[in-house]
Amino acid sequence: MKTFYGFLLALFLAFPSFSAKTTNLLVFPQQGKTVSANTLIKAVGLAKKTICLSSSRLTDPILVSALQDQAKKGVDVRILLSTNAANRSLYKLVGKNFKVQPSGGPASSFSALKANYLIIDNRLLLFVGLPFTAPKLTPQKLKNYTMGCRAFGYIIHDTPIILEAQRIFNLDWLGARIIPKGAPLLVGPDNLRTQLLSSLKRAQKTILIVTPTLEDEGIIRALSHAQKEGLKIKILTMAFDPKKKTDHKKNCVLLRKIGIDLHYMPLKEAARGKTKYLIEGTYILIDQQQLLLMSAPIVQNDIDYARQFGVITQNSTSIKEFTKIVLQDWANSKSSV
Repeated sequence: MKTFYGFLLALFLAFPSFSAKTTNLLVFPQQGKTVSANTLIKAVGLAKKTICLSSSRLTDPILVSALQDQAKKGVDVRILLSTNAANRSLYKLVGKNFKVQPSGGPASSFSALKANYLIIDNRLLLFVGLPFTAPKLTPQKLKNYTMGCRAFGYIIHDTPIILEAQRIFNLDWLGARIIPKGAPLLVGPDNLRTQLLSSLKRAQKTILIVTPTLEDEGIIRALSHAQKEGLKIKILTMAFDPKKKTDHKKNCVLLRKIGIDLHYMPLKEAARGKTKYLIEGTYILIDQQQLLLMSAPIVQNDIDYARQFGVITQNSTSIKEFTKIVLQDWANSKSSV
């Protein structure tokens, strides 16, 4: 049975025609038809020539092992990581066909790497809104809590988009300056703020946002303006400590005061034990027609200075699935801290 499902997933990942009628959305931590950390493992296993991986952190042992296995088979594996201390152990694994490099360089236009994506053979691109660590990819038991990160990803087969992602990866690998070509890729800091503000400005009826933090004044002003224009806005974000003074708390209070419907994670207590989801990445749905998925939280330094990565899609099936999941989270979230 496992072999059969693996065969189906391989078909889904390999052929573009499947994406028109099937969701391309990846959902974490829920398990579903195209969803889970196993999707990344399956994608790595499909590689015949090259694997390019970018992540702020890569510590998932199963994923690392899968990458090593492919390198032993002759696949050229290149891994671009942030300078986070958690990544140091990977440098001990460098060998034939397995290269690991820290991000940045003299000509780089970003201060930190927070882009999480995977390119297979220049024919498959997987964006994921969270880093490639076991606790993030898979729910973990922690005392009486099941910890997991609510995040989304996206599978892309479109060749021009994949080649543009590959170009960006290659230049980042060299530490060179890049000029992104624009939509449907979101590349921070180069075009991220422009794309975000442009999408918010074009909204006509509704805006739905899932993000861990709200700490960017430019985005807050854009949302305030949209609210005054009569748009219906929903924001699902992380709860804050009421006793602490933070920009996130200040902006949440402000947005609720002007009438924006804002709810907080974690989810309510389950019947047995407790369930708590954190949010990784930022996801913005405009007018139920355009979905922006990115690794960046709504924080000025992350938007304006860090290497971020994301995609824009109008795939109606993916948008319907995204909306369904977020509204389920919304129903279980809280309207106050």
